[in-house]
Amino acid sequence: MLAAFAILGLAAADSPGSPEPSATFNGGKIYREQSLTKPFFAGDGISIPNWDFIGNTVVTDDYIRLTPDRQTKKGAVWGFKPMPDASWEMTAQFKVSGQGTSMFGDGFALWYTKERNNLGSALGNVEQFNGLGIFFDTYDNHQEDHGHPWVAAIQNDGTKVYDHDEDGKSHTEGGCQSFFRNLDHPTFVRATYWEHLKFLKVQIDTKEDQAWTDCFHLTNIHLPSGYYFGASASTGDLADNHDIVSIKVGEAPFPTQEIETLAKEAKEKASKQIGSMEQGKQMNQHHMDNAKVHSNHHERHPDQEEDSEEGGMGIMGWFFVFVLIAAAAGGGFYFFTKEDTKKFRY
Repeated sequence: MLAAFAILGLAAADSPGSPEPSATFNGGKIYREQSLTKPFFAGDGISIPNWDFIGNTVVTDDYIRLTPDRQTKKGAVWGFKPMPDASWEMTAQFKVSGQGTSMFGDGFALWYTKERNNLGSALGNVEQFNGLGIFFDTYDNHQEDHGHPWVAAIQNDGTKVYDHDEDGKSHTEGGCQSFFRNLDHPTFVRATYWEHLKFLKVQIDTKEDQAWTDCFHLTNIHLPSGYYFGASASTGDLADNHDIVSIKVGEAPFPTQEIETLAKEAKEKASKQIGSMEQGKQMNQHHMDNAKVHSNHHERHPDQEEDSEEGGMGIMGWFFVFVLIAAAAGGGFYFFTKEDTKKFRY
């Protein structure tokens, strides 16, 4: 089953032996109200500052467990402070573990969406949403030709519906295989989004050695400011513990030349595709207009029939003329014949 997708950053653990990647924010601003770090509880020991937790979620001193290793569970954490900037970098630290050795699931997801604080079948979140997610899918429902666990993303404008039985495969983009399950240490994921480039890059570090591995990138993607970060998970007939250790959100670093080139090429490709589509539409319209003109040329209009009848005599008119001429000729012949007969008698 597909792990829910998100654009939330899980940051490094605060405990010794779990160093946080030093390049996470490149010395830039950290958005503390959008981040989730230890100690989680506020002074009341009940609530988490700036965050809600729902469903089967359990908050401990060291991690937030979205689901336990038990069947049919759902849980989520959602920030309630919207992201003020359009570009950002999220680094998240998570751990997925369980008793299963060959079969387990379903997975978890990190979100950056307009909606928040709902539970559903999209690995703990609702099936329709506005925004972006990164799915960490640990169970293969549709027997895809790639391995699992599988990390992929969905950008949604609210019209796409996540199909749980198909792992959302009709809408997922990008993707890479990552063996993050049942490790003896947490895994890092980093998602960086540049609004001016419409570019999202996702990287993973499963070894805690600060060596990021590129997972995938998405181009021509638009994520407005004002959305919310979140994380969710679910289990079904199969189960796992899905734990969030931390989420940190900060300023996006300056893009590399490679990223700028990829974004530029993607934009040019999209422009060409749009141009080709417009050209195709214009050609189709041209053919339709020509066909209409051709049809009108051969179609006889009622007004034209009336004009034709008024402007000429037609067959019946010529028939009456012929009858009149014939009658006149017959009358003349009878008159002259009668006169000649009179002369003959006298």
